[in-house]
Amino acid sequence: MDQAAMDQAAIDRFQFHGQDIPWLLDHWATNTPDNDFLIWEPRSGEEVRWTYRRFVDEVEKVAVSQAKVALKAAEAKLNRNEDLKKIISRAEYQDAQTAVESA
Repeated sequence: MDQAAMDQAAIDRFQFHGQDIPWLLDHWATNTPDNDFLIWEPRSGEEVRWTYRRFVDEVEKVAVSQAKVALKAAEAKLNRNEDLKKIISRAEYQDAQTAVESA
């Protein structure tokens, strides 16, 4: 077996090969949704617990919110580009009209 194949075999044996954080969170939220993922115990006030399912749901809400903000920014940029195209078109029209009138 060549060195590259051996290295790949060693990598494949590694516990988390091919598993990123979203994959792991989804895995545990599916298989153990009610198990605690995170417990916050402040010095004062009540503790807050996140199960795997609750944590994934909260992360997805944040991701959707960020996607909406990015989409609004992209739409605003497109609108500015459309406004710019209109301004350029008007300027080009005026330049063409001036050229025709002076000819």
